Amino acid sequence: MIALLQKQWRFIVSLFILIFYIGTVQFAATRDGDIVHMWIGGRTIAMGEPENLYDPLTHYQILEESHVNAEDFWGGRYDILGAFFYPPPTGLLYASVSWLDLYQAQIAIGVLNILVGLWAVFMLQKLLGDRFSYGLILILLFTFPSFFYTYALGQNGVLTLAIVLSAWVLIQQNQNGWAGWMLATLIYKPNWLAAVGWAPLFERRWRVIYGGILGGVMMLGASVLVLGVEPFFAYADNILKLFNLHDLPDYPIETQYSFLAFFRRIFGNGSTADLLGWGLTALVVGATIWLMGFKNRQVDTRSDLFILTAGLTWVTATLFNPHLHHYDLMLVVAASIVSLVEWPNLETNQKVLLLFVFIFNHVAFLIEAIVFTVSAEEIELVFLPTLATLMVWGWLFGRVFLLGRNRAESVDPQM
Repeated sequence: MIALLQKQWRFIVSLFILIFYIGTVQFAATRDGDIVHMWIGGRTIAMGEPENLYDPLTHYQILEESHVNAEDFWGGRYDILGAFFYPPPTGLLYASVSWLDLYQAQIAIGVLNILVGLWAVFMLQKLLGDRFSYGLILILLFTFPSFFYTYALGQNGVLTLAIVLSAWVLIQQNQNGWAGWMLATLIYKPNWLAAVGWAPLFERRWRVIYGGILGGVMMLGASVLVLGVEPFFAYADNILKLFNLHDLPDYPIETQYSFLAFFRRIFGNGSTADLLGWGLTALVVGATIWLMGFKNRQVDTRSDLFILTAGLTWVTATLFNPHLHHYDLMLVVAASIVSLVEWPNLETNQKVLLLFVFIFNHVAFLIEAIVFTVSAEEIELVFLPTLATLMVWGWLFGRVFLLGRNRAESVDPQM
């Protein structure tokens, strides 16, 4: 009877959440958020002008023809980079909806984000081996503030999450070549391809690497055939500027959640902040690489150890990314859900600590957003999402270390 009530509770809550998202699609479509950037790139291609994919004047003209007030939307860095910052394959991806006007395209992207989110829930449940119900995972994922912001702004963090989860499910199923192909689709957002791509290398999953290289080359080749080479040369000219995006006008440092941004808030842009930020990043990434490559090779892909290591990888990939917005924290909530996989085997004090880490991560961005709204001066002192992400990383690192050590001792007591 209790189990039946629990199932009904999860079904009712998850259904209510879905109705909320579906019912607010039309309001999300009037926000004119980040989808405008992607729509402009896709629109340029849909208009048959791929050679102008990174031309600021073309972008401004497209804005003027839409219902967006170009003067209000346009920022100083757009005069330098234009309004579309992504590589040419991303423009090709968004061209599939950019033949629609901006409002209709935002509706379509909102619906697609919901559908892709449902797929991400399915992939996470498969990775966890049915340890949690679909409804429970949906509730935990869809109530994460970053998920809502991704959906409301028309961003693509949910797509990145679904791709990464799908790749790890394929690895779990020993379909490593296809997992590489799946990761190669992150070519639409190269910073995430770089942030996640090192993991198979240090785990010596060579088929993932080969599949990723082959898939990436074929996707690039197909994009060149459709778009020509001009957009790629133009994008290459912008790469260095994108690396130094924080030095361009109108860069919103207060909405950045990387270690680099943390120290730039304190010390300002410069060598001191960069050395401290990259140093802490290198420490986190190096510790993860050591743990993955040295301690935990050849583990059972159905085990808690494999699943927790996957979560640790996602958090490390997030912290490796130098430009983090709230919609870039989607992998962290997946990792925090993964951290619950050991729940039945934990002691009471461990459960209390894990519950605190999970809840804190779930509400950290919301708390900071409230503080920022009330007092903008205090935002530099309240950097909760980064702290919460680091706490999730710390929990997963500790658990992977302990499980790896116990596994090694059970295999060889002399170790």
